[in-house]
Amino acid sequence: MAGALDGAQVLVADDDEDSLEVLAFIVSQEGATVRTANHATGVLELLLTWTPDLLLLDISMPVMDGFELLSSIRGTARLGEIPAVAVTAHAYEVDRRRCLDAGFAEHVGKPYDPEAMIALVTRIVVPQSRTRGKVPTPPASAPGPSGRSPDT
Repeated sequence: MAGALDGAQVLVADDDEDSLEVLAFIVSQEGATVRTANHATGVLELLLTWTPDLLLLDISMPVMDGFELLSSIRGTARLGEIPAVAVTAHAYEVDRRRCLDAGFAEHVGKPYDPEAMIALVTRIVVPQSRTRGKVPTPPASAPGPSGRSPDT
C-alpha cells in the first residue's frame, strides 16, 4: 500500500533526540525519505547537497534557534522557497503569530496529534512535490480535483 508521502523528502530538526526520532518515524511511515539533524549546523550541512520538499524545524535549539535557521535558509536562493513548519513547545497564539511572521508556513505545538501532523505535511508536500516533478500518491480519502472525495 502506498503512503501519503511516497516520493517526498523531508528534513526534521530538533535538539531533543526523542522528539526528533518520533517525528522522523511518523513521517517516514507514510513513505517520505527523511533526514534528520539535531542542531542548526547539521541542517545547513545537509542542505549543501540536498534539497528537501519540506523542513520541520524545532524553534528552541542551542546556538542557532529555528528563527535564525530559517532566516539563514531563506537567504540562499536555491533553498528560499522550501516550505518550513515550526514544530515547537512554544504553543501560544503569540508564538504561532511570531512563527508565521518569520516565514514559517505553519506552526504546530508540541505535543501534536500524529494523524494531524501527517495531514498537515501531506497538504504542504504533495503540491510541492508535483511542482518539482515528483508526484506522491495522495491518501485515498483526499478530495479529487472537483473537491469531492473519490468515493462520493
